[in-house]
Amino acid sequence: MAKYRAGALILLRKLLKKRGKPHELVFLRLLAPEDEEVYRTAEHMKWIPVEQAAQILITAAQVLSPRDPWALRKLGREEAKDNLRGVFKKRSGPYSVFVILLQVARIWRNYHDQGRAKAVVEADGSGNSFVVENYPALPEANREIWAGFIQEAVEMAGYPTLDVRRRETNPLAWKWFVAERQPGD
Repeated sequence: MAKYRAGALILLRKLLKKRGKPHELVFLRLLAPEDEEVYRTAEHMKWIPVEQAAQILITAAQVLSPRDPWALRKLGREEAKDNLRGVFKKRSGPYSVFVILLQVARIWRNYHDQGRAKAVVEADGSGNSFVVENYPALPEANREIWAGFIQEAVEMAGYPTLDVRRRETNPLAWKWFVAERQPGD
């Protein structure tokens, strides 16, 4: 069974506390009792089943951003802000998108015990991709959260005109494609 690091649940606690007690109470009422126990006892280094983590994250996104179709991406952006503060400011000059995606690939291992993450330069020169191989059971919610994480990472590094698109034609190699925004996006 695939595992997910519970550290993201600690960030949820901060976000819900920031929104106020009513939001936190709604969130807790929506959780199954076993999920509430995991949420309340989460520690940074504790591993939990990825499906359970996905359900908790979906519930939190619904409470934090009700009726927002991008709620999971927003949660991913918050995770990136929490994880990457200062990472891209240590060096003067811009990072390439490829280097940013390499950093995100390293962070992947902090959250997931399965899948091999890597950065790829597309052969046709159209952009770069973040790819997770050998993890077909990665929940859709987690894939959407990672889209937000990647989006925030490239923006924090100084690329506000780039966009992240999920390309999910192969569950043995989930792909997040990063390239210039197209007109109308």
